[in-house]
Amino acid sequence: MSVFDLPGPQFLAVYAGVALAISMVLWLLRRQHEALPTAVQRIDDPYQFAFLRQGHREAVHLAVFSLIHRRLIVAPGGKEIRLAAGVSTQHAEHPFERATLGALRSPGTLRELASALRSDPVLTTYTDHLTANGLLPDAGARRRRAVLWLAGFGALLVVAVIKIAIGLSRQRPVSFLVILCVVSAIATFVACFPRRTVTGDRLVAHMLHLFSGGKRRVYSLDAERDANELTWLAAVFGLQVLPSGLVPEALKRPASDSSGSSSSCGSSCGGGCGGGCGGCGS
Repeated sequence: MSVFDLPGPQFLAVYAGVALAISMVLWLLRRQHEALPTAVQRIDDPYQFAFLRQGHREAVHLAVFSLIHRRLIVAPGGKEIRLAAGVSTQHAEHPFERATLGALRSPGTLRELASALRSDPVLTTYTDHLTANGLLPDAGARRRRAVLWLAGFGALLVVAVIKIAIGLSRQRPVSFLVILCVVSAIATFVACFPRRTVTGDRLVAHMLHLFSGGKRRVYSLDAERDANELTWLAAVFGLQVLPSGLVPEALKRPASDSSGSSSSCGSSCGGGCGGGCGGCGS
């Protein structure tokens, strides 16, 4: 008997199992294609690492946190933030901090600031650097991912369309299969198009391990004396790892997943909280 002749519930179960298997295969194939040896990199910029870990909003949140504690930005209450009196871009040395101060010429919310900085040249430089070092996918990697997704989901789509056509010809309900097809599209897309590469995931995982000791003693750190270490801890784990008293109300939000890949990094990493990290090869 053909698989297309299976009753609806049985076909849905088979289709779901096949979709899960294909998603896993796509995930493994993508990782295999991306797990190539790369030169050891070094990230010694906490904003760049925050950008790698969670994107441009995370880098903006970290910059605002640092600038508030240095009294260059004030958060008088609620969600509004603004420059402190007399502050200009010249009061910051780091390029991304200067960009943040420049984008905050008038009071606004964190969301508005992140939107204004989305296409900032500093973030473009971060993207170019991380892509060149294999931590974010380049054009070739994106093409390979697209081919994998089209092949995997394409096969599932063909099977679904055939079964839907049969169901409609027999006046059978097909809504559950349509929903399952959409879910399969999402699952295969997630398997093929993560934000980071395997090398990027390994670097994030390695940094999580490297700073685990600092995370355990975060409540004993002083906001002024240990400002650099606190900034790096926030870059690696997110602001939610810090004591709530150190995080201004404007920056408080639901905890986000700061984990990367569960893989461990094979390369060594030197330096402390202010020294950055040696990158990982695949």
